[in-house]
Amino acid sequence: MSETAAYLKAILVALRNDLVPELSSDMAKHRAELMDFILTRLVAQMSAPSAWRDSYWREVKQSLEKAKIAFPRTNADNGANLERQLSDLLKAILADVAQAREESRLTKTALETLTGGIARAETEYRNRFETLVQSEGRSVPVARTDRIQSKMTAENITSYLRRRFADTPDVRVVAVTPIPGGRSKGTTLLTQEGRASLPSDIVLRQDINAEVGGLSVTYEYPLLEQLWQANFPIPDPLWSEDGQSELGGAFCAFAKAPGRPGGTLFRMDAPAAAARDAAKFFARLHSVDIDKTGLRDKLLWGRSQTPVRDMLDFYHMKWKDSETEPSALIEASFIWLYDHLDAIDPKTVLVHGDGSYHNMLIHDGRLSAVLDWEFAHAGDAAEDLLGSQHFTIQVLPWEEFINIYRENGGGEISRERFRFFALWRSLRFAIATAAAGRVFANGVNRDLRVAAIGHNSYPRLLQDVARQLAALD
Repeated sequence: MSETAAYLKAILVALRNDLVPELSSDMAKHRAELMDFILTRLVAQMSAPSAWRDSYWREVKQSLEKAKIAFPRTNADNGANLERQLSDLLKAILADVAQAREESRLTKTALETLTGGIARAETEYRNRFETLVQSEGRSVPVARTDRIQSKMTAENITSYLRRRFADTPDVRVVAVTPIPGGRSKGTTLLTQEGRASLPSDIVLRQDINAEVGGLSVTYEYPLLEQLWQANFPIPDPLWSEDGQSELGGAFCAFAKAPGRPGGTLFRMDAPAAAARDAAKFFARLHSVDIDKTGLRDKLLWGRSQTPVRDMLDFYHMKWKDSETEPSALIEASFIWLYDHLDAIDPKTVLVHGDGSYHNMLIHDGRLSAVLDWEFAHAGDAAEDLLGSQHFTIQVLPWEEFINIYRENGGGEISRERFRFFALWRSLRFAIATAAAGRVFANGVNRDLRVAAIGHNSYPRLLQDVARQLAALD
């Protein structure tokens, strides 16, 4: 362990043993948890044996040789330089595959040899590293929470409501509570008195970090209004604020729905009955006629003839904008996906895009509401199903889930589409968390929550990407 790692470890131990036991508020405990995440990983980074990276490069170079791909050499073959060379090489290959150039010099077998070798190398290295992180960290994670927006106070919200509802000058906010969860949106629960036409408990969902997650609340709100009118299980949309106000940027208001989140990005908390409800929900969602309902023109890629390809293009550009260090794994994953676009169903449906249990409220063991529609788009139904599979199978056999989906109007999903979107889910989340790291590194947002997303969630998701890509070999 280096001297710097030893200092960080001392800080980490003091944080856990001396500071955390003295904290009383949930917010203070959460901030300490984020500090713990970052310090734990920094200690592991400075303690990882160099032999692990040597093993990684041996595997990568062997796969390149088997695929008959020349790897450039320089006089400065250090780790960072090798990573950059490999990333640039894969970007060039990706450009050929993504544009379906007939003159591409590599066969499908060579591509699979290449991506499979990189996946194996990444899986071995990241499994070792994450085991080291776990040995330095705590075994039980604590729930995350969003940072409190400075303008979301009882006084400011009261002022806003009295201005918006001028016919009710006595309306006032008696409680304000930040809601845990979310990465690109801030969520606040308020309790109001004096406005009889509104529910007493209202949730405000506000844009805070467009660089990190999906689209603005102004994109999802019109879609939610239509889904609410069609009796889908979502919170009742009350109104939206598209511009600046005393509360900051754009936000939308919903009636509070009963229940608690069914999990996190890394944990399942929902029971089997809720998973069965989720299968029925997705079957109904994917059966919506986006032409008759007029949704096609409201959805991202709604008018595209190749929405999944457009989605890959969109996120690969997002990755290039977010890339703080080269990643052969990310480039190899895009190569595999572009090379397997022929598996995609030509039928376009309404896709939630982030429909796992962390975005579902569970009340009395049943699905109460589906939240966070910022990633909704036109696409392939398999994307939603694969988004929840890893967690569903912890409480319900996958065959039962799919049977319920089909019995309630869902279509057939081929094995190839499942394989495609199993990799895609992990890759898309990895890119989103990389964007958080970029935002923090560039000083756009120095909030500890954003730092933890980029420093802790991103590498964990890269491990998942490596596993998924390796499974496709």
